[in-house]
Order: sequence, then structure tokens, then C-alpha cells
Amino acid sequence: MSSGRAKAVARANIALAKYWGKSDDRLNLPAVPSLSITLEPMRTETTIELDPRLEADTFELDGKPALGGEVARVTAMLDRVRAETGERAKARVASKNFFPTASGLASSASSRGSP
Repeated sequence: MSSGRAKAVARANIALAKYWGKSDDRLNLPAVPSLSITLEPMRTETTIELDPRLEADTFELDGKPALGGEVARVTAMLDRVRAETGERAKARVASKNFFPTASGLASSASSRGSP
């Protein structure tokens, strides 16, 4: 069983022209063009650490244990990764938003801090 730690940084963005579905699912073409701008200083930093001693995945957002639905979304994503990689270890995930979570500033583009 492997163990490891990784960190990712994602920037929030604001959609100027929103995505409204696909015109061609096979080619993955949008129905209308979309345009967004990245908000450089507004970011989310997420760290993930595999720990074979954990019995379940954990998720901390902005220094506090995340709620059940938030943990379930993180675990669902980790389960997909585990299925593809054969990894079995559970993970400790910690995210920090450097702007208000669920503030309407596209925090979901960098972190899922709200349903």
C-alpha cells in the first residue's frame, strides 16, 4: 500500500458568459460559447494525505471538520480515484479558501464548500 501527500491550488473564477449545456455530447461542444476570468488572489489550497491507518476519509474545510454532505462528495471522488488506481488507503483532505466560502464568488470553481 502506498502513502503520499499532495497539494493543489485552484483559482476561483467568474463567468462572464455562462455555459448552458452541450450542442454535441459526442464531441463535447458547448451549446453557446462561455467566457470567464480567473480571480488571481482568490484561491483554494487543498492538501490530500493517504493514511492506511484511517478507517474513513476525512475532510476539513477552513480549519473545521466538514459536514456530512461535503464529506460524502469528497469520498465519492476519492472512491473513483481508488477504483482507477487500485489504491486502498483512506485519505485526510484539508481545503482552505482564501476568500469567503459560498460568497457567490465562484468558490465552487475552486472548492466545494457549499451544497
